[in-house]
Amino acid sequence: MGLRSRLACLRQPWQSSHALMLLPIALIVVITVVDIHSPEDVHLGPALVIQRRA
Repeated sequence: MGLRSRLACLRQPWQSSHALMLLPIALIVVITVVDIHSPEDVHLGPALVIQRRA
């Protein structure tokens, strides 16, 4: 297997499932960073809880 075919396997088209996986990770990072830099009387930890509706 040549280098070109190995690199072609690594390049996959962007799928909506990638965005669905990155969205919660990005929200966790943003909320955590804002919580660290906010005043001590402001707590954003509860914003990390996701409520699932039946």
